[in-house]
Amino acid sequence: MIKKDVVNIDITVSHINNVLGVSLSSDRVVSILESLDFKVVASGNELNVTVPSYRATKDVEFDCDLIEEIGRIIGFDNIVPLSPKNETKAIRLSPAKVM
Repeated sequence: MIKKDVVNIDITVSHINNVLGVSLSSDRVVSILESLDFKVVASGNELNVTVPSYRATKDVEFDCDLIEEIGRIIGFDNIVPLSPKNETKAIRLSPAKVM
């Protein structure tokens, strides 16, 4: 039997909310992850998540994988699509380009 390395991922609830564009509480995020058999140690906004061994086979390796799992559970249809808010400024054309 091959022993798999334990995969731990550090992530914050605010990062999850920023990426998904939602406003989930820490308790809700922990509840979702624990329902998927992840072990979670929460300290305020910060979470340390241990991936179950059967998911640690390159299925869940990074924080983006956890965010995807949370999005899947809350339902991607429940996430309002928004464009990023980036300010743009008009550039000034040189006199040569105006002609």
